[in-house]
Amino acid sequence: DKEKEKEEARRKEAEAAAAKKKAEAEAEAEEERQRKEKEKEKEKEKEKERKREEARRKEAEAAVAAAAAAEADREKRRQAEQEAQARTKAEEAAKTNEVDAAAAAAAAAAAAAAAAAA
Repeated sequence: DKEKEKEEARRKEAEAAAAKKKAEAEAEAEEERQRKEKEKEKEKEKEKERKREEARRKEAEAAVAAAAAAEADREKRRQAEQEAQARTKAEEAAKTNEVDAAAAAAAAAAAAAAAAAA
């Protein structure tokens, strides 16, 4: 009878040890799953930040391009204005002095060339 009790006790002890081992393995597996999930979330956040950074960079490039285009436009207008002023001066000079018409035209051409070179 005592032998049966000892055997029963050993069996229960072995079952308890197996149950404990199983519980530990499940807890470990759960911890690993949670760790991987956190890692995946961190990676998603990093990707979002990379995309935000790319968008900021593209925005900055677009702003620089727009500023350059505006500056080029201002420069074209300034040149056109200078050329118009040179033509006006040449026409006025031609009207007031028919003899100097050729010299005025040459001066206008020189002013236009200087404006184009500037």
